[in-house]
Amino acid sequence: MKVLFASRNDCFYKKGGDTNQILLTKKYLEKKDVNIVVCENYSDMLEHLDADILHVFNIQTPNDISPYVFLAKKHNIPVVLSPIYWDLWHAVIISKIKNIKMARFISHFKAVYRLFASIYNRGYLSKQYVKSRCEIINNIDFILPNSDEELVFLCKDLNLNYLDIKNKSTAVPNAIELEVSDIEYNGNLNVKNYVLSVGRIEPNKNQLSIIKAMMDTPEIPIVFVGRKGDDISYVDDVMSLSALRGNVYFFDEVPHENIQMFYKNAKVHVLASFRESPGLVTLEALGQGCNVVVSGYDFCPVKYYKFEENAYICNPYSISSIRKNILSAISDITPVSIGKDYFLYYNYETSAKITYDTYNALVNPLKM
Repeated sequence: MKVLFASRNDCFYKKGGDTNQILLTKKYLEKKDVNIVVCENYSDMLEHLDADILHVFNIQTPNDISPYVFLAKKHNIPVVLSPIYWDLWHAVIISKIKNIKMARFISHFKAVYRLFASIYNRGYLSKQYVKSRCEIINNIDFILPNSDEELVFLCKDLNLNYLDIKNKSTAVPNAIELEVSDIEYNGNLNVKNYVLSVGRIEPNKNQLSIIKAMMDTPEIPIVFVGRKGDDISYVDDVMSLSALRGNVYFFDEVPHENIQMFYKNAKVHVLASFRESPGLVTLEALGQGCNVVVSGYDFCPVKYYKFEENAYICNPYSISSIRKNILSAISDITPVSIGKDYFLYYNYETSAKITYDTYNALVNPLKM
């Protein structure tokens, strides 16, 4: 079986969680003798129109993926979508309004914002925003969200009938590798039992609030791993406050295979984000025996990934909530004990099997 992968144009030079999801899905599908061709541009796909399946990732970049989708439909190639979608509302607010208290107040007025976005047809939830994504959904044969909650938010934001979409979808967990890397890279970091946060430095990831939450406990090291985002003023604020606090360490983008030791030496991993689905780094941290702090139900799929049982849950708008949950995770001396079955499901063997079965059902519908 030959399958084409396609995503946003900058997926491999502005790497994110979607990049890792693509590469790891590819790795484990190839173990099932699936021939995966990653298309980095439209021309790449033109050379592989004999493919059995097109699998596109990240509906947040419709202008990038729609040409692949429409070309596939023209040539009768079934299309699978991994939306990698979540409610962007809070992330949009926090990127525009740096005052977190004001952003929290405005977050209650999503319905009002949606009305104005529709009238002026600009930005998130505008008519064009909805139309461009619905055009893709309408040409998709099957959808593989990373959680049931993700599908709910997708349907709400795009005004889609949930039952209709549910009938052509199944959840595929974001996951970790059961194989453990033997690379012991730690960037020559000489501290342990630190607060770790892995992710691009940007308003959505909320690193500034993590630092603010830990200002009164400078003896506890904080380690950030991730490249600087495009919001230079936010990056400058993070750097300035870190210098004022002290005992904060930064590492630029670290290759995925080298990240393991950062988790192993951490006391707690914090992802106090305004949007995650669910945040691959949280699962990786859990897999390395690290306590984790995640944002609540509005901000990531807490239920699907059973974070009520396995994580400390904070409100990313609240510095005190972030502080309380970080300190609780640090003071928790009970070894992290994830249920034995947890990573028997939330691993890439499972993800690859569900994905492979979906491909087979589309290529050989009469055999299923």
